[in-house]
Amino acid sequence: MKIILGLCLLTLVCSPGAFPQAVSGFGAITGIVRDPYGDGLPDTAVVVTNPTFGFRHNMTTTDDGVFNIADLPPGAGYTLRLTHNGFSVFLLADLRITLGETMNFKIVLPVLPREARAQPAPTYSVADAVKFELSTVVSAGQIDTLPVDDRRVDSLVPLAPAATEAPSGVLAFRGEGFTNAFLIDGLLGSNTYFYRSSGLAPFVTQDAISDLHVVSATGSAEFGHSAGGFVNVATHMGTDAYHGAAYGYYNSQGFNASDRYDPTFSPDAKLKQYGISAGGPAISKLFWFFNGEVAQRSSQGINLISNPLIGNAAGTAVAPANCISPATTLQCTAAIAFINAQLNRVVPSSLRSDTGLARLDYRLSPGNNFSVEGAAMHAHSPNGSVDQQVSTNGELLGNNGTYTDETRFGKASYTATPGGGAVNEVRAAWYHDRFSDYENPDLLPSTGPLGITIAGTPIGGNPAYPMVISEQRWQFADHLAAAVGAHSLTFGAEYIRNQDETAQIYARSGMFDYPSLTAFAEDFSGNTLARRSYEDFNQGFGQPVVNVKTQQLGAYAQDVWRPLPRLTLDGGVHWEKVLFPYPAYTSTNFYETGSIPSTSTDFSPRAGIAYQFDGRTVVRLGFGSYYAPYSGELLESLYTGNGINQASITLLPNQPGNQIFPKIYATNLTSFASGSQNVVYPLNKFRNSYTEQATLAIERNVARDTTVAVSVLQSRGVRLFTQADQNLAPFDATKVYTIDDASGAPTGNYYFSSMYTAKATGTNFAHVYQIEGSGASRYNAAVAQVRRRMSHGLGVQVAYTWSHAIDNVSGPPVVGGATTGTFIPGDYRDDQGDSPFDQRHRGVVNWTWAPTVTNGDSPVARFVLNGWQISGIATLASGFAESPLTIVNGQQFATGTNNASPAITMEYVNSLNGSGGWNRVPFEDVGSLRTGAQYVVNARVAKVLPFTDRIKGILMFEAFNALNNQYSTSVNTIAYTATLGVLRPVAGLGAGNAADGYPYGTNARRAQVALRIVF
Repeated sequence: MKIILGLCLLTLVCSPGAFPQAVSGFGAITGIVRDPYGDGLPDTAVVVTNPTFGFRHNMTTTDDGVFNIADLPPGAGYTLRLTHNGFSVFLLADLRITLGETMNFKIVLPVLPREARAQPAPTYSVADAVKFELSTVVSAGQIDTLPVDDRRVDSLVPLAPAATEAPSGVLAFRGEGFTNAFLIDGLLGSNTYFYRSSGLAPFVTQDAISDLHVVSATGSAEFGHSAGGFVNVATHMGTDAYHGAAYGYYNSQGFNASDRYDPTFSPDAKLKQYGISAGGPAISKLFWFFNGEVAQRSSQGINLISNPLIGNAAGTAVAPANCISPATTLQCTAAIAFINAQLNRVVPSSLRSDTGLARLDYRLSPGNNFSVEGAAMHAHSPNGSVDQQVSTNGELLGNNGTYTDETRFGKASYTATPGGGAVNEVRAAWYHDRFSDYENPDLLPSTGPLGITIAGTPIGGNPAYPMVISEQRWQFADHLAAAVGAHSLTFGAEYIRNQDETAQIYARSGMFDYPSLTAFAEDFSGNTLARRSYEDFNQGFGQPVVNVKTQQLGAYAQDVWRPLPRLTLDGGVHWEKVLFPYPAYTSTNFYETGSIPSTSTDFSPRAGIAYQFDGRTVVRLGFGSYYAPYSGELLESLYTGNGINQASITLLPNQPGNQIFPKIYATNLTSFASGSQNVVYPLNKFRNSYTEQATLAIERNVARDTTVAVSVLQSRGVRLFTQADQNLAPFDATKVYTIDDASGAPTGNYYFSSMYTAKATGTNFAHVYQIEGSGASRYNAAVAQVRRRMSHGLGVQVAYTWSHAIDNVSGPPVVGGATTGTFIPGDYRDDQGDSPFDQRHRGVVNWTWAPTVTNGDSPVARFVLNGWQISGIATLASGFAESPLTIVNGQQFATGTNNASPAITMEYVNSLNGSGGWNRVPFEDVGSLRTGAQYVVNARVAKVLPFTDRIKGILMFEAFNALNNQYSTSVNTIAYTATLGVLRPVAGLGAGNAADGYPYGTNARRAQVALRIVF
């Protein structure tokens, strides 16, 4: 039989600009086989092989000549072979399959007899790819060569457009901090207890993964469990030859620069990371891979307070001018001494992290494969809960703690070919993450674990400690892909059982919030008049252990259809339903605490259109909706908000039963002062949030090695989680605030405020939070991407995003980490402004240059002249948004001053209108302040040393923020203080006060050396 050799020019198949249709955990090949007359050729035998992986898949084309192979592990070395009686054999070699990509081919088989000769290669263009999403694939080459701080997978995610990493380590997509989904080989592998958290999946190391696929918007119907982004990784597999690497990375403070907010502080810091990975064949048809890594880190941080209402400009000491009458001199002296004892304290911290991953793949027969893998991590960090190197908000002592994080993950899957044109995969996974955090008694002040804040700055214990959070999840899924006629169909179903067990009583040791140093000084010492100058006092009681078990059902279907040679249509739907158990207790006063609504209408339509103008240009349109999961911390608040198994109280200074600092209630208290207990329950039509996303892209291969894509993106957040205090009566007065200038003289400007002075349901409760979905967000963006695949030793990728993110949920967290405070109770419309994750400009360039200086093979050529690699990541980005705040000093209109007649008593004294909500400045825009812009270059210089044909060494020097362009990650947000109806400006508004960076607590330059031995 005659053989036609096809050499495929796979321009940008593995590039982020390739825009393929996502396949969770795999890559895919699809196409149509035609005869010379243009008709589809049915019953063509299709064989895909990869000897390196021991992989083989057989199938036949449909009546329309369509084939779809959707279970291809990412990697190089694939061969596609097509045979049909009476036609020439088609052979396509050296294919590389990339995670999340579907390569689409149009192939014509010549009729026999025909002279055996090589035919022109069927060129593969980006225009042929099946894709309707905005996504990026980080290839194996990029993972191996790019400089990655802490060797975290998270650090590679912001290479994608419409994605960013906040200084806290939280990854945000499309300008909103939704819960993201991390998929490891197709199944969920991240903790969903926290609404937002730093570190997606720290148990998966960089050396354990082969490909990284980031979906920023409009993912396919298979993707669920997130309204944010999807991070999809494939782990390494064993091959037909033994291979591996041993490596070590080392850093010390001598390589690093000092933090800009304390240039004289040089911590004793060291980092050692070392590990080994290996893989190969075991017995016949069985392949294995293993990766193990150890990280040891020691460092120090210095505790400062730069809050302008407490400390001096450097944050090294309390400014005595901040403590004034009515506090006495002795009271001020005692309070200042208490805080000064916490300043300039150097706090040592350390981390030991052990991670491991193992995988087995068994090739039972062509198209039938069994895979099992397991991963584990144990991390322990004394004094590491707060990772700031220079803590300018006083968080390194009482607010700090020692954490332990233990993660276990196991997965098994079986892939089969039930019919000639179908692939079915059954997956099962188990995930367990246990996180504990405890205070260190040596770091606590003389007041012990009692929580104390002054104008938002903590100077006491952390009210969240101690805490233990354990999440356990079982996931079962079935995925079927089949080609029927001219359609490529995908179906799937899943079942998830999730269990969140927590052991925590928030503020069990009590917490006092003070508006000023003066107010604290009045209560701290010499309080012979039993004054109560605090804003509020909070304490928690009850059973610390809470166990929340939920079940989730899901299903999806998708059809990719090419009715015309140049036109591809995509349609699909994803459905999810969460089953909630009834709470163990129901408040007799609030029947709403007896159940949590579960909707059955979480249907997410997905659609896409792609049209090829020619072989190099394609236009794509994608649309989809995506539902956010119910975070574990939000569900815990709903299950304990009845006030029975756990109780939370809030007491005001003028309220009966209040406390005198530092007294607290007995922790076993079961009867509470009237009007002090808080309640949380869901709206009877409570639903989860979702986003609606749309993308429009045009992409063109401008050269053999280069592709350019321009996209526009819109995303709308709907029903974002919110709360409304049902225990506030409508405002019943209007008062006038006088606005002074910096010298204390009236400016002639005034603020008229509606005032809240009474509770709505009597005096039996304090806050009664109804959890709703009244929030909204909008995101508009334009994206430009350029990808030059590795050619002549140079590969470059560019992603630029201009965007504007707006929401009305930027206030401080109130309930369950997912709901925020408002200025006007329950009215989120007035809080609309720039999102905290709004980053107008973000440009990221990454490159790898491996020049060939000479073609010689002498020792000088191999060990000196050749084998150099220079790679890097440059990020140029705008700052993030923050909102100006007001610090309210007690009752404002309790006397006849400032046109206050008749006098009123504000219900709460932490906000201008007495509502107890967000203390933002109501006449300034939300998000009107900006943190510093980022101009950061991470670089690596590596030298490859070819010891033998099988063994080579790689010496590396890496520098992160190599040019030491440090930037402010937070600013002073205190704009005014309010005292007796007068607003006075606070100096330094908008000035930078920290240069944090995750995970080392600073964005100052860091450098490290490394050695890898590869075989």
